Amino acid sequence: MEVIVAKSGGFCWGVERAIDIARKVAEENPQLRVSTYGPLVHNEEALKPLRDLGVTAVKAEPDPKVETWQTDAVVLRAHGITPHERNRIKSIRTEGRQVFDGTCPDVGIIHATVKKHINKGYNVIVVGDAGHAETDGIMGYTPAGRGMIVENPEQASSVNFPVDQPICAVSQSTQEAENFWAIVDALKVRYPHLEPFNTICEATTSRQTDLKELIETCDAVIVIGAHHSANTCRLAQMSRDRGRVTYHIENESELNLEELRQYRRIGITAGASTPPAAMYRVKALLDPLEPLNRAS
Repeated sequence: MEVIVAKSGGFCWGVERAIDIARKVAEENPQLRVSTYGPLVHNEEALKPLRDLGVTAVKAEPDPKVETWQTDAVVLRAHGITPHERNRIKSIRTEGRQVFDGTCPDVGIIHATVKKHINKGYNVIVVGDAGHAETDGIMGYTPAGRGMIVENPEQASSVNFPVDQPICAVSQSTQEAENFWAIVDALKVRYPHLEPFNTICEATTSRQTDLKELIETCDAVIVIGAHHSANTCRLAQMSRDRGRVTYHIENESELNLEELRQYRRIGITAGASTPPAAMYRVKALLDPLEPLNRAS
């Protein structure tokens, strides 16, 4: 059996940066109770080393009462937060607590793009997953009635901004490029003056490009990552949509090795919040397997 690991699978630099920030705060300040504002990333294996250092998560409620948080330092999650949340969290400092910003800089660029265009009078379309932490954070920069989430081209018809007002579109950083541009094309039927800003991050683009190569050359694809991770689920769906047999697993314990023997060439990739080591543990299990059909 031939096993091919994607070149760019696993941690993206934004996730790695957020984890490093939390780890460094905990290691350099053992006397402090360190917490993250909601889950730092969407992967339990990635969070375990932080839990081993005593890092916990405070609940990111709609209106948390800061004084009830049993923590000395808070690290903001990689997905970013709304301006309203950020302003409330600033009050932590008045309580003698410290705040460390783990927001991915690529997400910060999206926030800045939306803020700039809102200030210029634009209405904003956010191409992304409704209810996702990153999308919620982006939408927080749009006043009531000035922003709208669109998940797919079919939803473009529900946009009802006045056609004579300026409008732009940004993307959640982990979206699929084809979906973003399909939505832009659908919107331009009614809003030909729409200005699109492709804010999909380079890490997402490279992972999706590498996945397409695996799809072309492999009989099956294994995607590793949490089932509630948006970018991991998107990788798995991309593979399925292109007709490739796809296994979305959280870790190697979910593999059915006997079933996988039916394939001669298997590709492995992983979501941006999945430790890269997870891919190589899967590879180590598959490498010794002999395919049921050895014919070329």
